Amino acid sequence: MTTTRKRLIGLAATAVLAGTALVGCGAKEAGKSVADARSYLSKGDYTAATIEIKNGLQAKPDSAELRFLLGRTLLGTGDASGAVVELDKAHELKFGDDQLLPVLARALLAAGQPDRVPGLVGPQPLREPKANGDLLASVAAAQRALGQPDKAKQALAGALASDPKNKNARMLQVRLVAGGGDESAAMRLLDALLAEEPALASAWVLKGELLGYAKHDPAAAETAFRQALKIDPRELRAHALLLQLMLARSDMPGFKTQVETLAKVAPSSFESRVSVVQLALAEGRLGEAREGAQQLLKVAPTHPLVLSLAGAIELQAGALTLAQNYLTKAVQRAPDVPTSRRLLAESYLRAGDGDKALTVVQELLDPLRPDAAALALAAQSHLLNGNTAQAQRYYEMAASAAPSDPRNRVAAALMELANGNAQAGFAQLEGMALSDKSNLPDLALVSAYAERKEFELALKAIDRLSAKNPDQPVAPVLRARILRLQGDLRGARTSLEAALKIDPTNYQAIGDLAALDLIDQKPEAALKRFEALLAKQPQNIPAALAVAELRLKTGAKPADVQKQIEDLVSRNPTDAGSRLALVEVLLEQRKTAAALAAAQGAASTLPDNLQVLDALGRAQLASGDSNQAVALFRRVAAALPSSPQPQLRLAETQVRLGDQKAAAEHYALALKMAPNLVEAQHGLMQLALSQKRIPEALKIARSMQKNQRGAIGYLFEAEIYASQRQWEPTVAAYRAALEREPSTEVAKRVFASLVVSKKPTDAKQFADTWEQAHPADVDFRFQSGNLLAERGDAAGAEAQYRKALALMPDNGILVNNIASAMVSQGKAGALELARKADSLSPDTPVVMDTLAAALSADKQFDKAIPMQRLVVEKAPTAPIFKLNLAKLLIQAGQPEPARKELQQLAQLGGDPALQREVASLMKGL
Repeated sequence: MTTTRKRLIGLAATAVLAGTALVGCGAKEAGKSVADARSYLSKGDYTAATIEIKNGLQAKPDSAELRFLLGRTLLGTGDASGAVVELDKAHELKFGDDQLLPVLARALLAAGQPDRVPGLVGPQPLREPKANGDLLASVAAAQRALGQPDKAKQALAGALASDPKNKNARMLQVRLVAGGGDESAAMRLLDALLAEEPALASAWVLKGELLGYAKHDPAAAETAFRQALKIDPRELRAHALLLQLMLARSDMPGFKTQVETLAKVAPSSFESRVSVVQLALAEGRLGEAREGAQQLLKVAPTHPLVLSLAGAIELQAGALTLAQNYLTKAVQRAPDVPTSRRLLAESYLRAGDGDKALTVVQELLDPLRPDAAALALAAQSHLLNGNTAQAQRYYEMAASAAPSDPRNRVAAALMELANGNAQAGFAQLEGMALSDKSNLPDLALVSAYAERKEFELALKAIDRLSAKNPDQPVAPVLRARILRLQGDLRGARTSLEAALKIDPTNYQAIGDLAALDLIDQKPEAALKRFEALLAKQPQNIPAALAVAELRLKTGAKPADVQKQIEDLVSRNPTDAGSRLALVEVLLEQRKTAAALAAAQGAASTLPDNLQVLDALGRAQLASGDSNQAVALFRRVAAALPSSPQPQLRLAETQVRLGDQKAAAEHYALALKMAPNLVEAQHGLMQLALSQKRIPEALKIARSMQKNQRGAIGYLFEAEIYASQRQWEPTVAAYRAALEREPSTEVAKRVFASLVVSKKPTDAKQFADTWEQAHPADVDFRFQSGNLLAERGDAAGAEAQYRKALALMPDNGILVNNIASAMVSQGKAGALELARKADSLSPDTPVVMDTLAAALSADKQFDKAIPMQRLVVEKAPTAPIFKLNLAKLLIQAGQPEPARKELQQLAQLGGDPALQREVASLMKGL
């Protein structure tokens, strides 16, 4: 053997011996590290424990026990995400479940991963009862966080059965009892626990939560949180909740001090990292805040607090779509957390979408536990939706809920207005609007002026709002609403188009423009708006639902629209709006069995959604199961004991079932909850009318005139007299309503009542006076023309349409309506106008229908009949077009094809007037 060969063998042998010695030393070192780490952990010395564990892991990286201890240590220092990583490794290395699983469950909860916790429970309970109780307590907490209350209660019962003294289970029991509304019983349970365990820091934290959120005593809550920190300075939830209290009262010096304190005791903790980002956001350091939030999202991408914080940052930065994305996920992950809901509602308000904002904030409008911020958001939502009376009501409620809140000075001013002190109220609001940088006083002014029909002052308030926020679409959307109330549809359209220049995807502006398209009888234009939005935002569910609804209006087959909504439900199974739309489209098609199945599926997926339960009740009612429907509506009413809406639904159901006495009782209950509720008073009035109790109905109307501002009581009185065909007092009541509410809507009713009462001279005189006072009111001219056309006064209709056309010279529908009136009068030039309308509004069924009639009047049946067949093809669900086709065929001397069309119409049933005309035409064939 060569010398080199011997040397190599010797080196290899030395290496093997050295390796053997190293393994023996590693096992010894690891064992010592475990013992020392456990000793340090028992003393709460996490720093020393970490050093020992990491030394041990260098020697033995695959030690299951060291991985477990490192996970415990990281959890103790607040690094829940790091703890989960190490505990998962320990689990893979087969560390004992009795020790590991309870700790892993707690770490997963702290890391915002509750969905993983229930899966830790095996087919058999853990051998050690205390460990099993600890694990099941975490499972119960996870299921509560996941919105599964029944499963949470079941797991909690198992936890307490395994270990009746388990602290986490007992504290969760307190939370569940408090969540059920019995805060006093919850506090008794908690005090019993603290009597046994006075040094239990987490119990003091829970006491602070109850005092702060259930008893509305933030000072007492702060005392409890500080007691928890006195016991354990590392009690991270106490730190986090103290920080929340300081943010809520805008105590930025105290907040900053608390952030620094937390950073000293647990610098790597999740809570500390979150607080640093919150501080950056509060101080306006958006770049730092966003960077910190993105780092948090990497380690906790589904944690509700992180998602909410990321959403708040993007909201402040003006990135509304991104903010809504984060905040929607936060609400889905933690639906009971009010902060995320408020922020999401605010983002929708800033985007001009009052409907979405109101839907999101609705969960916080519990009259038994008023949330002042939520009430103020609801007020803004109603204002944006044009419900000024509701807006003012919610502003006033916000002031009552938190009179010391500076934001509610606005609501206090509105209360001055409500009490009749208009001068003082408006002076306060105007002063705040000039000095306050926020939008709230401006929005309140718009609401108050609009409610009093002082539209010019409302527009001035909107101008000021626009100057404050030139880069937001809210002001132009509101301006469009006011202009529309004034009848200036052209100005409203221009303002909405300005809103879309600021934000091309603004849902509210798109929706309002679509509504104007529908007024102009251009459903295809409305459809294109939502289709364009959906192309940019494929996940926009409301846009998808709007597309479905408009496809029905533009002649799509109901079965095709139903399939579209079914696909939407399958892609978004937890979206209540999609499921409700499916139930509605099935009910409209009278597919009661399918509607009931869809509603039952929705209720199974969303068992606590009251709108879904309401839809299920309506589906049951449609399918003939009235007892089940009433029972379900009563269940909704029990869930909302202070809300009048379920009582209204029960009243309407009883009316439908013929039980007027029960209906009256439910209307009365609704009025007890909301004494001025218009729907309930109208329901009682209708019941009185149906039983010919006219004096009682008038008493209700006159009581409203006395107790409520505005025109509503006089409109009710007019309705009563009109039902009795007493036209003179009807006209008088409508005129009284117009004095109190000089709006286009009331003006149209005055005009209509004069026309119906056969006073054409008075009607024309009223129209001239109104139009002179409101030169931009195209809506009045257009609708009065429609009324005259329906009454057979083609000449009067043409005159009104021409006045409207002078304001909107390129409106194809107005040109069409003039052409239609001219055809009815046999006037020359109708065909030329009909062709012009078709060029302005191509492929519009109503316009094509007029063109076919004009061609027929010109004896061009070879062109008129194919045109009318195309109209029927485009709008198969509108029987009037098929009737017009039959008439054209008769005029063209084609009785058999006409008979075929009329027979198909007769089989449809429906409108009695149309069926009478069908029968008359068939007799003449």
